[in-house]
Formats: sequence, C-alpha cells, structure tokens
Amino acid sequence: MHRENVIIVGSGIIGLTSARALQDAGYDVEIWARDTLHNTCSTVAAAFWYPYVIQPEEVVRTWGVSTLDRFKEMAANPAAGITERKINAIFKQKTPDPVWAADIPSFERLRSDQLPDSHADGFCFDSVTIEMPIFLPYIIEEFQKAGGRLLHREVTSLNEPCREADIVINCIGIGAKELCDDNELTPVRGQVVVTKKEKLEEMYSDCSDMIYIIPFRDTCVLGGSAEPGQCDLTPSDITAQSIMHKCTDVLPQVADWEVIDQRVGLRPSRTSVRLEIEERPDETLLIHNYGHGGAGVTLSYGCADAVLDLVREHESALAVV
Repeated sequence: MHRENVIIVGSGIIGLTSARALQDAGYDVEIWARDTLHNTCSTVAAAFWYPYVIQPEEVVRTWGVSTLDRFKEMAANPAAGITERKINAIFKQKTPDPVWAADIPSFERLRSDQLPDSHADGFCFDSVTIEMPIFLPYIIEEFQKAGGRLLHREVTSLNEPCREADIVINCIGIGAKELCDDNELTPVRGQVVVTKKEKLEEMYSDCSDMIYIIPFRDTCVLGGSAEPGQCDLTPSDITAQSIMHKCTDVLPQVADWEVIDQRVGLRPSRTSVRLEIEERPDETLLIHNYGHGGAGVTLSYGCADAVLDLVREHESALAVV
C-alpha cells in the first residue's frame, strides 16, 4: 500500500527537510505553516554543523553524521548557501573526544599553541556553515519545483491535517508545546550578534559557555545565549555586550568588529528529540519530529531520513496485514 498524500506541519528546517525526503521517495507533499519563512526560528539560526547537547545519544550520532554528509554534498552548489569550513571546538577544561569523533575523518585534537589563551583544550574537524537566508529559500524552491505546495495556515489541532491527509508529519517546533500539550518542551531564547565580514575563515565554538564565532560569506555571526523559558524576541543590549565580551576572550580582534544587527530566536528544547509515531483511532499515520533544541540544523537530514523509514515500515506492516 503506497500512501501519497502527506501534510507537513511547520516550515522550519525540520519540516522542509522532511518534506524533501518524502518527495524524493515519491510522495505528494503539502506544507502547512502559520509563519512566513522570515519568522521561523530556523531563519535566525547561526547555522553550522556541530552536535550541540541533545538526546537520545544512540541515534543522534547517526542522524548528525548523515546530515553532515548531505550538507557537504550540497556545498558543491553555490545556490544552496553552504560552505565547508574548519571548526575549532574549544574548552576551558580538559574534555574527552565526543562519541561521534570516530565518524569524522578530519577529526583531530588541537595543540596548546592552537588554543586561545582563555581555553585549555579542544579539537577541530571539517564542518559546514549554512546561510539560512540563502538555504531556506533554496530548499523551498526545490520543494515547489518538485510539485510541493506551501500553504500559510494556522493549525489549532492536529485533527485538522489528519482529516485531509493519509500521512501527517508534525514539525511545528516550539508550537508543539500547546499543539501536543507537551509540557516537556521548553522555549530557550537565543540571541546572536551579526558583524560585517572580517578576515576569518575558521569557526570557533565553546558549547559549554555558548560561545561561537562563525564566518559567513558577507557577515560574521557571534553567539550566543541560552535562556530557558524566556520568550521575548526583542534583542537585549546587555546580552549583546556579554556575547561580544565572551567572543573577544577567544579572538581579541572581535572587539573592533562593526556590529550591524542582532537576532533572537526560540529553540524548541526537550530532554530528547521526539521522533515517533503517535497511534490514532483513525487511519492517519501521524509522526512527530520536533524538540531538536539548538541542533535542528545538525540533525535535520538524518531526522528526515528517519521519518521516511517510519513511513515505509508502517506501510510494509499494512501490506503484510
């Protein structure tokens, strides 16, 4: 049995990559989104590949590495807005290799002379940056070229798309707190500072202290902050000053960079990603794919493939019955 009618709820990177994975497998896909592209959390993300703390670890590793491989393939197309860059992951205390290190051929430890004075340990590897103002319109165009439809429609209950589709994928992000009555889902406010492009080609990140310095084609993005339960989208000058101070400790020249913008978004955070089938009394297949916190970009394509696997497994089980 091949179900072709799919509705994706949510148009951030998780929804868009899920849509493309299903399209590539032959499904007819429609996206329902309350917000326009420029109002999604994905748009303001300082998007680079790095497995920020997220669970469940046993599958996050697989999702993350497969996503990195996909982004590196796409980097060959300038229209996608993806650039391969080395990242220096730095720490103020001795830190063991992450569990995914063995999956990254370019992974190596940093020597003491490669570390900022403010840090005591670190490693580096070849990663990517993803310029979301370029990448998101690109993937939407690819989605629409493949016959996909993007509707601006607010969803107050998942019964609404379930009445109109055989398969519904819930990728609504922070909206799932109310839509799914998910008390485990917490908004985590994040702010970044944007500066003019500087002579910097490598990235720096200290996730233990929410520090990152990310060069893009025309700008550099400095971060960051993590404020659980805070939903104010107004940039804070105090937070911006703190970001500049932390980043200057890593690279002293940051103090002289010209700030041109500040951006704020809400990360949809849970103790673990929710990627699972919800049993329903009707015949609709409902799959949840949300709660990626600050790792939405890093896990996006891997989670999209996992969604497709669930759809296929479900249909195989129906065929047997």
